Amino acid sequence: MYFALINNGYIERNKIIWKLKMPLKIKIFMWYLLKGIVLTKDNLTRRNWNGSLRCCFCMKNESIHHLFFECHFSKFLWRAVQFSFGLYPPYSISHMFGNWLVGVSKLTEKLILVGACHTLKILNL
Repeated sequence: MYFALINNGYIERNKIIWKLKMPLKIKIFMWYLLKGIVLTKDNLTRRNWNGSLRCCFCMKNESIHHLFFECHFSKFLWRAVQFSFGLYPPYSISHMFGNWLVGVSKLTEKLILVGACHTLKILNL
């Protein structure tokens, strides 16, 4: 209880990531994504990067939320997931590891999360 209060509940999300059966590099990427430290263009500018802030897919300002949930390319991938599996797409990383899959069996939840993590990794390539 003490750790959950200190970390605002992130301990549970971290545990979910590390227990999934997928390559370690994707687990590390998802952990970075959950912490908000993926090197998107907005995070690079905070480190004195002087490049363009525009998303290479749609020319809007690139952020973690935009790249993985708002860009038309990511929306296309999430709509494919919705069409294939009948799941509404998550609207944020915390929603994905929070209550996105409420009512789904634990085994199915883990399989869906592994697929979603791989989808997010594809978006980062």
